[in-house]
Amino acid sequence: IIRISEDAIVKCGFGVSQYEAVNQQRAYEILDPAIIRIPRVYRFFINGLDGYIIMEYINGQPLSSIMNPDAYLEPMAKVLKLFEQVRRDRPGPFHESFAFGQLWLDYDPIAPATISDIEQYYNKRQLKNSDHLNLVGYPLVFCHLDIAPRNILVLEDASLCLVDWNSAGFYPRLFERIALE
Repeated sequence: IIRISEDAIVKCGFGVSQYEAVNQQRAYEILDPAIIRIPRVYRFFINGLDGYIIMEYINGQPLSSIMNPDAYLEPMAKVLKLFEQVRRDRPGPFHESFAFGQLWLDYDPIAPATISDIEQYYNKRQLKNSDHLNLVGYPLVFCHLDIAPRNILVLEDASLCLVDWNSAGFYPRLFERIALE
């Protein structure tokens, strides 16, 4: 990540994708900035094999470098409650393409169109020798899926900013809990 002006940074590299830019911009558009700040996306482009997201610079310290990170548990609980209120009927990321992140196998991608697609994905690939996963009836709520101290910025006014939107999408709430573990 490189700061390129007073109010902009660029995130660049091999793994930086248009999908992440779309997820981040949609999160910026729908989430309440009084509860959680999201950097606005200005532009995305590719040069060679590297992706570039030009986005708003938000001045803050990573929660991972804060002396008392537990002081931010209550504000993060409010963020998760906000996420639960944002719902969609179709599972998966905002861009409605392949799902990315730690809950999905890199070598066997999924672009879920229904909750049954996710059930089949896990039951056939990851839970072969276990009970079958049944997700029918779980509401599909907004999930970040990479909430970690390195992705939470504490701002000067003690508000929070969430970054790294590559894995975000609409999934059963338990997916966010699993990703937190």
